[in-house]
Amino acid sequence: MSPTALQPGRSAATEPTHRVAPQGLGTDPESGGAFAQHVAWMGIELALPRAWACVRHACNPNHGALVFADRLRPRLQLRWDTLKEQDASTFEAHRVLNNYRHAVLAEDEDSEVCPVHREGPWAWVTRRRDDGSVLGRALRLDSFGPRVVEITVTDPPCIPEHPSSQHGHTQATLSPTIDTAQLLRRAHVRCAADEATQWRLLGLHAHTPAGWTPHRIVANPADVSLCFSIDTKPHRPVVAVRRRGLLDAWFDGDLAKTLREQHSGRQIEIEPSPHPDFDTLVSGRANQPRWQRLLRPRVRAVHGRVDHDRQHLLTLELERRAARELDPADFRCALDTP
Repeated sequence: MSPTALQPGRSAATEPTHRVAPQGLGTDPESGGAFAQHVAWMGIELALPRAWACVRHACNPNHGALVFADRLRPRLQLRWDTLKEQDASTFEAHRVLNNYRHAVLAEDEDSEVCPVHREGPWAWVTRRRDDGSVLGRALRLDSFGPRVVEITVTDPPCIPEHPSSQHGHTQATLSPTIDTAQLLRRAHVRCAADEATQWRLLGLHAHTPAGWTPHRIVANPADVSLCFSIDTKPHRPVVAVRRRGLLDAWFDGDLAKTLREQHSGRQIEIEPSPHPDFDTLVSGRANQPRWQRLLRPRVRAVHGRVDHDRQHLLTLELERRAARELDPADFRCALDTP
């Protein structure tokens, strides 16, 4: 929000509407990267600043949240919650936010909170908090099912420009404001959570067959995996899309050797991958008794590709049952990193 949109010490209830309208929520100074990061999760799509990193994630299609932060503070939370049918039929985002606004003013009549505004299907409201930061809260009802989608955006307080201790950067460059109206124009609900096939998060972009949902996420420094499964098949086969970075630190340039070492102790074969997104295929089975393989399924097939320009190794890993039952070409994968 622009510094003049809300002024300390004045009640939003007595301010002209245009003074507190949420259209002036500032812009990332690096306009080229203001909305360069694309997120697709549970049928919801967002465009965010590239510098915002996902610090919290959820795999439950019925309720959960993604949280993104810049280098100084949390900036955005995307939340989804499934309602009961009778609750969804009476849900009104504008009314919910209006009640929220009145509750804030009832607690402190000098609170700076703007009237509820509309941005397409979104109803949203902003308020200035005691620390000077500006909180924007947006709600909408998912037209594909009884689900409420909420976006909460936090803009940092306005402080005098001075070099920080972080290599001469100022807060304006480390934690720039964002135009929330523009952000909401780029926020869409494309489908119900259980119908989603596009997944973009943590530097990975995967396209899965319908019905496949995230089973778990493994996020380590320079090593991220999105693991998908499906309930309609017996034993819930698992497919993982994985990226590993910092190639200069550990990769010697021989992809076949790297994948062979990853699967040491197994009877493996290495051949060109038939998958259009990959170069090399490592397949085989572990050298272990059958009862162990049944209790602890191991990776059966790994398709791999090295991206030297972006310093990443991208792999598609199919657990034993998935490798036997699925066509790996149904899972399209790409890096989503700069």
